[in-house]
Amino acid sequence: MKMIDSHAHFAADTPQFYELMAKTGLRIINNCYDGNAHGMEGENSAKQKVRYKTITAARPDLFQWVTTFESAGFEDADFVEKTIAILEQDFADGALGVKMWKNVGMMLKRKNGEMLFLDEPLFDPIFEYITKCDKTLMIHTGEPWQHFQPLQKGTIHAQYMLTNKLDFINDPDIAEHDRYLQVFDNIMDKHPNMRVIGVHLGCMEHSLERMSQTLDKYPNFAMDTAGPSRSAGLAILDNDDVTAFLTKYQDRIMYGTDFLNELLLSQYSPEEQAEFIAMFDRYYNQVPSYYESTDLVMVKFVCTPGLGLPQDVLDKIFTTNVAKWYPGAFDN
Repeated sequence: MKMIDSHAHFAADTPQFYELMAKTGLRIINNCYDGNAHGMEGENSAKQKVRYKTITAARPDLFQWVTTFESAGFEDADFVEKTIAILEQDFADGALGVKMWKNVGMMLKRKNGEMLFLDEPLFDPIFEYITKCDKTLMIHTGEPWQHFQPLQKGTIHAQYMLTNKLDFINDPDIAEHDRYLQVFDNIMDKHPNMRVIGVHLGCMEHSLERMSQTLDKYPNFAMDTAGPSRSAGLAILDNDDVTAFLTKYQDRIMYGTDFLNELLLSQYSPEEQAEFIAMFDRYYNQVPSYYESTDLVMVKFVCTPGLGLPQDVLDKIFTTNVAKWYPGAFDN
């Protein structure tokens, strides 16, 4: 099935991967994020931008990109001015939009110790500029609802919680889950003409009702499914309910994978490149089969009958919605 991966971090630059993409009809939108906000030196946004601009320039038929900006120095007097200048250059370099990451609201603090949130007035001039330029804002705020509950081994998010030693219940720096979801409402109330993408199903995949409420209230809001665990979050719900949800909001949902590497693919060893090629099947065949097939499928750790969505709905989720929510993507 042809598809556009609307949410990835994968800098593929090898003939073998190009051939695989062409054979399957895959195109990828990579997004940058403020990775060095918590010590991820290899993932600072400047390095990401170089990778994604490089591969997009080489193969614009296969790749597009979304920029970000560093939040460090947000208390400086010229922070907004400098940030807008950075975005102006990135938009001139072809960025389709801007990604804001979960570090805002979960990691970044003022000098007085208070946590910074995305819906604060500081960011309003930046959002106004994004709207003026007709670009799209991707928002990752918070984490899945399950991360805010007691750990239950064997569940979809348990391994991630264990690996990353997450204990939001006892972390005084972490707000209630709903505070992160309120970020969407507060931003879109102030910026109703800005296209907003709630990445990872807006971290609301536990509740079709909560997703529906936000989509109904804000016509400028859409979501992506990035990450197998988010599709798995749907797969543990009632299939008929999920089918009805995706059918109703078929113009507002885009497929994404969160497929990630931290270098150009050509910079990895042949063995590591082979591992990434093997991962291709999981991201672009196994997980999509949940939406496409009615057979039993594995979505991460969940075995379930597929949804068997109609072809016109699949086409929107996997390809054509991108043109509406990321104008200019793959125009050439």
